[in-house]
Formats: sequence, structure tokens, C-alpha cells
Amino acid sequence: MGVPRLRHHHHRLRQTIRTTHLREQPPNHNHESENKMNFDQWLQYGYKKGWCGPPVCEIHDGLPTTIFEDEELFEGNDPCIHVVRLYEDNEHKQAVEANHTPSIWRASNLRWKQ
Repeated sequence: MGVPRLRHHHHRLRQTIRTTHLREQPPNHNHESENKMNFDQWLQYGYKKGWCGPPVCEIHDGLPTTIFEDEELFEGNDPCIHVVRLYEDNEHKQAVEANHTPSIWRASNLRWKQ
């Protein structure tokens, strides 16, 4: 299984995310619409489309992984597992970013943060 296959898997995942994002839009995707989704509806929409899992607690539930990823970890490899942190509010977001610099530079690298 090894690292080359893992790199290929990571590249394929990134390509899938990019192409799916470009062709899929949430229902009623209209910035002027009064029928905007709330956060829970948006997250559930992504779950139903297969773009993400449900919110879990990494501390209490463990990291959601595949058997392949577990094997890679057991063999001493380091598979890249993408995680999206959910914030309670803007204050919580700022506190996490103050304590976790990758949250800042990953957003910057994606041009999400100015």
C-alpha cells in the first residue's frame, strides 16, 4: 500500500472536491433569497451529498478513518486526514486560531483569509 498510493489517493480526493464544488450548488442558491440555509441545514446538505461526515468529537468519538488509513497509521505512515473544525461562534473561532496556527495559514493558502 505505501506512500505513493496514499499520495495518489490524496490528489484524487482534492480533485473530486474541486470538481464537485464547481458543478454542485445548494438548492435555492440565490444570495438575494430569503430562503437561505442555516448552518445545520448546510451541513446536512453536505452530508447527504457525500461531501462530509456528521460532526463528531475527536476526543470522545475518535478520528473518523477508513481501514486503509488505520493500516497506514499502524504501519508508521502518516495519511493526510482532512478535518473541518466547527466553531460555536466568532469568539470561539478566534480562540482556536490563536492556539492553532495551521488554521490560519491553511485558510490563507486557500485565499479564504485576507
